[in-house]
Amino acid sequence: MFRSLQVGIVVLLLIVLIPFSSAENDFPRIDFALTDSLQPPKIPVEDGEGVPAEFFQNDTDLLNVTFRFVDRGRPVLDFHLFLIDFTGSKDETTLHYIAESSASMQLSAGMHRLVFIADRLETGGADYFFEANFNLVANDTYEVMFLPCGSIDGNVLTDDGRAVPEAEIEVTCAREYGLQGTYKADEFGTYMIKALPVGKCTLKAQLGDRKGVAKADIILGEIAEVDIILNKDRAVLLWAIVILLSVLILLLVVYIFRKPRAKTLSDQKHAVVAKPRKTSSERARDQAIVNVKTTVEEASSDFPSRLKDVTETLNRREKAIVQALIGKSPQSQNAIVHKTLIPKTSIVRILENLESKKVLTVKKEGKSKKIALTDWIMGKD
Repeated sequence: MFRSLQVGIVVLLLIVLIPFSSAENDFPRIDFALTDSLQPPKIPVEDGEGVPAEFFQNDTDLLNVTFRFVDRGRPVLDFHLFLIDFTGSKDETTLHYIAESSASMQLSAGMHRLVFIADRLETGGADYFFEANFNLVANDTYEVMFLPCGSIDGNVLTDDGRAVPEAEIEVTCAREYGLQGTYKADEFGTYMIKALPVGKCTLKAQLGDRKGVAKADIILGEIAEVDIILNKDRAVLLWAIVILLSVLILLLVVYIFRKPRAKTLSDQKHAVVAKPRKTSSERARDQAIVNVKTTVEEASSDFPSRLKDVTETLNRREKAIVQALIGKSPQSQNAIVHKTLIPKTSIVRILENLESKKVLTVKKEGKSKKIALTDWIMGKD
């Protein structure tokens, strides 16, 4: 009697507590709502405690089906069984207590996709898993060959420790059985997966541009506690850097091609350069030089050939001085300055150059200087 009372209390505790510890996810959530389509465990009720007998309903349209539970040929007994039926439009999950290695249940005839999860009382997590298609026939016995499994739970967090609600979690394992697939963390960022194969499993979580990966070692009957840390997606950051660099390179190319190019010699010939405005004295001097050049060219036919040849080698200021002396030689230095408008600071140097070329002579008479063309330049020697 005492053992029956213990079993009843355990069943009630499981019914009340397990839904709150389960994470909201995409696989069928075990809510332990007993349905009319299955025969629940028959737990003795004494002294008004335990599960009331009228809680269970029988359906005359159901078949009595027996399942035998084994682990590598050895019987499995004394465990709670979560049975998930994927046959109908709505998945149905029921809880059974299995005292012996076999149990009779009531299910509808025909094909059923059933998942069996065994949770032994002495362990913290799920212990065994089995999934298969069954073509159920009345009064027949079917063998459930359990595979070892464990459970996992944890939190989805940011790198600074904040919870990430409703992050998507993808679970893959080395062995191909158990409740692998895609889940969702609950509003507190926690998750729980009831049955995964023993061995290595990988959990990938994502929400927006944050991603994270965690590894887990699943051990028979134990609950592995694994937190998944989400970081900014490095691929997104890398693409942002690539786009930024591309924009900078494009702007650099545009700047280079729009930069004014150096002018060629041809461009410089045709370029219009704004010259500073000349003073009245500068304009008068330029006009005097032009007049001298014109006079020299017009009278060049009457000049001695030597004078014409030498004049061609002179610059415009030297030519202006020679023109001032033609027909009136000698003249004073001041007179030449007045006619040519050449500054006094420059006239001395120019006269010295012409004297060295034997074009003219400079003689000092008192305080003044007399300038005259040489007989050699005039062809009189």
